Amino acid sequence: HYMAPEQARGDIAAIDRRSDVYALGSMLVEVLTGEPPHGLRMPADDAMRIAEGGAQGAARRRLDATSEAVDPELAALALRCLEIDAEKRPRDAGEIAEALESWRDRTEERATEARIEAAEARGRAQEETKARRLTLTLAGLAGAIILIGSLAFLSHRRSVSEGEQEAAVALN
Repeated sequence: HYMAPEQARGDIAAIDRRSDVYALGSMLVEVLTGEPPHGLRMPADDAMRIAEGGAQGAARRRLDATSEAVDPELAALALRCLEIDAEKRPRDAGEIAEALESWRDRTEERATEARIEAAEARGRAQEETKARRLTLTLAGLAGAIILIGSLAFLSHRRSVSEGEQEAAVALN
């Protein structure tokens, strides 16, 4: 599953660090998709097919099938590692490590930004809740003042009306 095309062909002169990069790419595909890039079983004739044409097609299909769960940057790195032409692969494991560290750093930055945005959103939601509570409290208070004022007015009016009636009775 992890043999580079040049190894499968038996091209000893072409085997170098980039052959190891191919194996690392195969492992990365397996980590990302749960399966090796060529499938779970790899008969000898499949090894020759891979040696002649590579495994990018199968690996790409597996990565595409898990595209919602797999970061596109990691998928692209894995596919670069699986290039048939060794010259197109990263030069060595160090370059892969740098790419993974860079990806991790960007991922951490995005996670930090997401946490900050979530905290800001929670803060805005709390402020909106406070504003709604204040509005409801003020509306309730205004309603109570209007009710008390109305009752006071009605009471005063009744007193005035009773007073007028008593005055009219007294005049009669």
